Order: sequence, then structure tokens, then C-alpha cells
Amino acid sequence: MFENLSKREKNMAIVVACLLPVVVVFFGWTSISSNLKLKNNAIISLTQQLSDLQLEQVKGELATERLASYREESLPTNTEKSVTQYQLWLQELVESTGMKGFAIKIKNRNAPQTIIGFENKPVSNIYRIEITKATCTVRQLVDLLFRFQQAKLLQRINEFVARPVVSGSGTSSRPTGKLIIERINIEVVCLPGSDETRLFETEQREETERSLDEYYNIVASRDVFGLPNEKPELGVDGSQEFEVGRNVRVDLEGRDENSSQELTYTISDLKWELKDENETFDESKFVLTDGEVELGRIPEGDYSFLAKVTDNGWPNKSDEKRVRIEVYEEEVAPPEPARMEASDSYISGKTTKDGKIAQIWIRINPQDKLLMLVEGESFDLDDQKWTIDKIEEDTVLIDRAGEQLKFRIGSSLGKPESAAKAADSLDQEKTANSL
Repeated sequence: MFENLSKREKNMAIVVACLLPVVVVFFGWTSISSNLKLKNNAIISLTQQLSDLQLEQVKGELATERLASYREESLPTNTEKSVTQYQLWLQELVESTGMKGFAIKIKNRNAPQTIIGFENKPVSNIYRIEITKATCTVRQLVDLLFRFQQAKLLQRINEFVARPVVSGSGTSSRPTGKLIIERINIEVVCLPGSDETRLFETEQREETERSLDEYYNIVASRDVFGLPNEKPELGVDGSQEFEVGRNVRVDLEGRDENSSQELTYTISDLKWELKDENETFDESKFVLTDGEVELGRIPEGDYSFLAKVTDNGWPNKSDEKRVRIEVYEEEVAPPEPARMEASDSYISGKTTKDGKIAQIWIRINPQDKLLMLVEGESFDLDDQKWTIDKIEEDTVLIDRAGEQLKFRIGSSLGKPESAAKAADSLDQEKTANSL
């Protein structure tokens, strides 16, 4: 059969014979691969559909649970009765807070807003209630809102309008701490299928994260209807001195223009440097009580701390100051040397009578005195007693604490002409008289 073929034709026949199985295998694999891909896509699609169905089922279960929880908080289905019950409950709630002069009105009792759901079936009825013209304090308002939120009901506040009550007018007007509530608009929901026997007046939600007092402190501290919060100030002197042995007490003297606010004090960054390295000091001696820092009796040295005062307004404001304390040992000054007044005192003159010397005049300048003395009279000078012993023509003998001094008229009492013991002087005088 192949005898009549040329060599070239034989080679081509061999090549075609070899390629034919490859082509057959290729097209066979392509067909199988396409079928596998189609089946894989079908599996993915079915898996997605199953996932979507499961998600819808979960959503349905969640919606059912949510609807059941909503029905537990809904007004009873008998709307006429339940709306009246709600109005009475709301009135008692407002009265219990102490609010005065208020009025409560159901705005759409006969024509509630109806929400239409699947297959045009009514899903819920919404009633609108309004509280007007209530007079209250901030605390009463917080009390009302807290209890309103705690009630286990499908209700919400859509609008709230209030204004402060002020006294005076113009620049002299001041808040009184009271409010007038112009209106509070409330929406409450009634779902079909709710429990007809439910006593919603006594049911409460689970406790909130904060108590009523905590909410009150947060709201009242902002004082939204009062004066703006001013920064407190520390009036303490930043540099103080105490003698060793004294009780060291420092009053931080916090002041705040917002007189109704409370002040809190803290101290930190305690430092000290003792003069005597052998002394010790314990920082526990820094005791802060009601704005006073008590250290007691502490060693000589330098002390300091950072004092801070913070108010409870909103936002909180504070003031801080570093207080430095020096405890020192009082240096006792040496006594001043006694001033010798005799050196500035003079025998200024003498008087005579009937030719005899009657008096001697002594001028004591430091005391601004002029003494007129006769023999035998005394005077005090420089803590000593001076006695006039004898007055002569040009000299005077004066006894100074047992020492006899001789002065010339006109000389200073600080510069005697001669000095001798009084006894020796008397002996000399007796000898002269005997001779």
C-alpha cells in the first residue's frame, strides 16, 4: 500500500498518524473539562442559594424574636383602654417628680398613625402625647427623664423645649435654678398581638450603667441654665517660712466664683532638701485634709509640693501652684554693746550763793536732761550710781560705785581727771585736814 508513496509522502503520513491521537485526546479533555466547570458552577450557585435561604431563615428568626420582645414592651392591643392607662401612668410619673402646673394631652387619640407592613397589613399604631407648661428644677427634670427611660415601653421623646426662669431684667438678670417646660412631645407604640393583661405601669427595664444620682451629677454640674463655669483659684502663698519647732500647716485657700460647686484638693510631686544630712524626713508627713496640708514639726530644710484644686462643674476646671516651705533655725543676734552715756554727759557749770558754790550743773545729752545737784545728791547713769561728794572752785569730786572721780568744770563725765577708791580718797582728805 505504501510502496507507491514517495519518501516525503511517507514522512507526512507518519506525522499525521502521530498527531491524530493528540488531537483526539485534546478535544476529549476540553469536553470533559467544560462539563466539570459547569457542574462546579452549579454547585457554587446551589451553595449560595442555600446560604441565602439560611440567612433569610436567621433573619426571620431574629425578626420573630425582636417582634416578640417588642410585643412585651408594647401597650396592650386594646388601644382605647391602653392609651388611657398610659395617660394616667404618665401623669402619675410627672407628679411623682414634684413638677407643677403641667398638662398632658393625647394629640391623636382617634386617629393614630398606622404603619402598614407586608401584604398591606397594619403593623403598629403610634400615639402622640404632649406634656406642656410644667415648672420644675433641673433635678426634677433629670428624675422624669430617668424614670421615663427606665419604663419598659416602646416610647420615645421626639421634641423637648424648655427655658430657664430668671429674676431681674437686662444685665441684672440671674437664673433662679427653675425651668419652664414649654412642651415635651412623646410617641408610644401599640403592636397587634400584645398581651392584653400586661401591667406596664409596674414593669421596669434592667438597671442602667449609671444611677439616678450619677445622671443628676452629670447634668446638674453642667448647670446649662446657670452661669458659665469659672476656674477655681488657689489663694495659698507660694513661699512660706517657719521656724524650727513650729507646727507647719498650710491652708491652700481654694476659691470659686461658682459658690454651689464643691472643690477637691490634691498634692503631688513632693520634694525636700534637709540642711543636716543626718536628719531624716518621711513623705507620709504630708497629710492633706479638707484643703489643709499638715506637716507637723519637721527638720530644718527646704520643702515643696504641687497643690491642685478642681471643681465639680462641667467641664471640670482646676488651678495648681507649687508651694515652697522654708524651715529655718532662728539666728540669735548678739546683744548690742551697752551705750556709755557718760561720754556724752558734761559738767556744764555751777551756781554760787553768798560767795559759796550752791549747785553743780550736769548735762546728760542722751537723756536730754539737765541736773542741778548739791553735795550729797545722787543720779543714775550707765547703770551706776553717781554721788556728788564735793564741789570745789574748778573741780568736782564724784563717787561712782565706790570709785572717786575728779572732774574739771566743763569736762565730760567719760574723762575724769583722776580716779581713786573712795576709801583712799577719804583717808587722804583726813590726813590733809589733820596737817
